[in-house]
Amino acid sequence: ESSCCCVCVCVCVCDRSYSYILHLAYIRIMIKSHSAPHQSRASCRAHPRASCRARASRAHALASCRARAHSSVIMSAANSSISSPDTGAAASSSLTLFSPSKINVFLRIIRRREDGFHELASLFHVIDCGDELVVDLGPPGQKDTLKCNMTNVPVDSSNLVLKALAMFRERALADIPAAERPSYHCTLRKRVPAGAGLGGGSGNAATALFAANVLAGNPASESDLQTWSADIGSDCPVYFGKGASYVTGRGEFVDDVESPFTDDDSLLLVKPPIELSTGRIFKALDLNNLSDADPKALMSQIADVGAQATVDLTVNDLEAPAFKVLPRLRELKERLAEADGGCTSFMSGSGSTIVALGVDTPPTELIARSPSLASDWGTFDPEEDKLFISRARFITRKEGEWFKPSKALAEEHANAIKEL
Repeated sequence: ESSCCCVCVCVCVCDRSYSYILHLAYIRIMIKSHSAPHQSRASCRAHPRASCRARASRAHALASCRARAHSSVIMSAANSSISSPDTGAAASSSLTLFSPSKINVFLRIIRRREDGFHELASLFHVIDCGDELVVDLGPPGQKDTLKCNMTNVPVDSSNLVLKALAMFRERALADIPAAERPSYHCTLRKRVPAGAGLGGGSGNAATALFAANVLAGNPASESDLQTWSADIGSDCPVYFGKGASYVTGRGEFVDDVESPFTDDDSLLLVKPPIELSTGRIFKALDLNNLSDADPKALMSQIADVGAQATVDLTVNDLEAPAFKVLPRLRELKERLAEADGGCTSFMSGSGSTIVALGVDTPPTELIARSPSLASDWGTFDPEEDKLFISRARFITRKEGEWFKPSKALAEEHANAIKEL
């Protein structure tokens, strides 16, 4: 008992910020002790003074784990392997991650299901038009917090980031008493607009899940995270694939496929200053006016031609209802199709982003006219009265790693984040 008290004093005197590292070490020990109980008992036998009371009750077992966590913190501090989160020198209690978005290279609506959702088949691909998410581990008992630079993004419990963190705590840390589970404090530096058909909010949620898992010592597998994420949003599971995915069901069935694109293949994204809600587009969908293209045939043909895919391969059954709701969107698509002497342009998801495949530079006319074009869409806030225009690349990842911006656009992304 006296040695435990000494450890506590050392932690408090050395640096208050070690409480974060202490709690993280405690969580990881608790996870390991619950997942491998026999190993935990053996460890106690190796330390008889700690184990004599640990066997007496659950409370004393938790105290033993805390003591071991304190010890690991002091040893780590002595070895300089863990730094204070206040200095920003280490990622042990804080992670800063790129939060990607996605496009639908093609999107077929197969049918309306009895549960009200629509059966779809789509080639999703993660792209490097994205945001930045900082996740800090906080003490137990505190409320999760979220800060965001975009004023129209909710920062309460309705935000998918906070929903994802609450889900992780409940499912991955279920064996840890609720009062001992950590809180999270997040900062979202957001570029990807809402209502764009780019899955930016789902990408934020998936990034938060991945970050929380890393901070807790990876108690959940990526397969677990992918399965859980489907309860947050239909687009979330795709981010736990490798980058290119054939997606079916309502979005929950994700099959990794070899990417038909390279990291040199360019994209131009253009979104008018108006959001299209997915619900509104599906309400306008005419199930009798769908493409008859075979999704598997589209997959095969796109795999063969890659970035040379023509407009007959980039089918999107939601374009017709989106153009019905917002007729000027069709004009934007046609204007982009004329870029670089002619390119393949298509709408992503339920809109309102139009993608120009193989285009790296916005057409001069589009840039010059973007303020006047924006004014044609209606009356908007002057600061938001412009088109969202962004270059992008297709990106992939390896298991255990998270997505990063492409080398071609990494500096551009970093500069854009700094300006937020």
